[in-house]
Amino acid sequence: MPKSDSTPPAQDRAAAAVSLTDRMLRCMAALSVAAGAVVTAMTFAVASLASPAAAAVEAEGATNGVCPTLTAGTWQLPYAPYTKGTAYDVKVNGYACTKADGYVKKLVIEKVGNGIPITVKGGPKGRTCTASKSKTGLAYTGQCSKKFPSIGGTFFAWSVG
Repeated sequence: MPKSDSTPPAQDRAAAAVSLTDRMLRCMAALSVAAGAVVTAMTFAVASLASPAAAAVEAEGATNGVCPTLTAGTWQLPYAPYTKGTAYDVKVNGYACTKADGYVKKLVIEKVGNGIPITVKGGPKGRTCTASKSKTGLAYTGQCSKKFPSIGGTFFAWSVG
C-alpha cells in the first residue's frame, strides 16, 4: 500500500517537534521577562503612590523620603549652559524635613573649596557634610550624615530642583 503524502516521515515529525518546542521555549522566556518587567513596574508604581495622609506627613516634617521643594540661595551649575535657580530637592532618611531644610538654607550659601566632594562647614553637630562646588563656588548639592559616606544610617541630602 502506498504511503499518504499527508503523513510526514518520522524524521520530519521529530524535526517539527523540536522546532515547535524551541519556539515555545523562546516564547515562554520572552513572556517571563515581560511579566517580570510588568511586576517590577507595578511595584514601583504602587510604592510611589502617596496617600493624602502621607503627603500631609511629608509636608509637616517627614523623616524618610523626599521633602517638599525648598527655595533657598541661588545656585548656578558648574557646567554649560550654567543654568541658575533657587529650587532644591531635599531627601531625608531618619531626619526631619524641617530640620534638614534649615541646614540646607545655611549650607547652600557656604563657599566650598576645590575637590569633588569636599567637606563643608555649617551642618548639624556630630555630622559630616560634603558638597559639590557650583560655578559661583557655593555648595549647590551635597549631603550630611553621621557616617562618611552615608551608607545606611540617618542623613539628609540636597540637589538642585
